[in-house]
Order: sequence, then C-alpha cells, then structure tokens
Amino acid sequence: MNWAHRYVDASVSSVIGSSNPIIAAVAALVILGQPLTMVQVGCGLVAIVAIAIVATRHHQPLESAVE
Repeated sequence: MNWAHRYVDASVSSVIGSSNPIIAAVAALVILGQPLTMVQVGCGLVAIVAIAIVATRHHQPLESAVE
C-alpha cells in the first residue's frame, strides 16, 4: 500500500483501503460459507459505489486548483 502513494494521492488510497471490511465479508461468504443479510449486501454495494466514485474522480493538479 505504501508503494502506491507515489502514484496515487494518499486520500484516495485511504478510501480504497476502507474497502477491506467489504472484501473480508465476501471472503467469509465464499471461504467459510458465512451468510450475509440483505442489509449487509445493500450497505456493501453503497460503500463500493462511493469508493468507486472517490477513486475515479479526476484530480486537478495543484497549480490549476489555485487559479
């Protein structure tokens, strides 16, 4: 993860890192057979959409943001 900070803004990589609980829940479903409730699935989808929006948002260079 620290290697990526050279290529990705730290704020974006931290938002991407917040997807770890979602990945863990899906892994528990696949590997351990732990069921997920509809609330967990719905909230996970909302979180993934929010993470995708933040991660793909175009970042302006600092010089153009000041103008």
